[in-house]
Amino acid sequence: MINPQVLTTLITLLTKNPPKSVLEVHNENALIGYCIRTYFPNIHLDCVTPYSIDYARLYNTIYGGDILRQVLKSKYDVIFHHSWEYDKQTGTTVLEVIRAKARRLVIILSLLEWYGRGVSLWTPEDFKLRGANIYLCHSETRDRSFLAVFCK
Repeated sequence: MINPQVLTTLITLLTKNPPKSVLEVHNENALIGYCIRTYFPNIHLDCVTPYSIDYARLYNTIYGGDILRQVLKSKYDVIFHHSWEYDKQTGTTVLEVIRAKARRLVIILSLLEWYGRGVSLWTPEDFKLRGANIYLCHSETRDRSFLAVFCK
């Protein structure tokens, strides 16, 4: 389950300048894709996920596996990445790859704390130093999430 503030913040950001194409990375449950498809029904929506999912009606294309092993032929207006759990070296590489494939926005969802595992390896400050705007999305009943948003 995703923090409701994450969904509200994401849709607000996208509504300001509606995208024509979105790539969702590291999808776990298609909730973000479902919300994007609901608010922007005519959008081109693709997904890269290491998980076995079957949401063929939701996505135009589903790429299985890791984002670093994908050869994406086109760019996307917006790339949304779930669950930023990378170490600094791998995360820097993933960030470079997805920023190169985004025309307008890269939005990364991360947690300030991982349940039962301590704090995240990446802090909001780590993303700020790379040029991101940070949107804190705290919930008393859910988690302490944040969105790191990179604009082009």
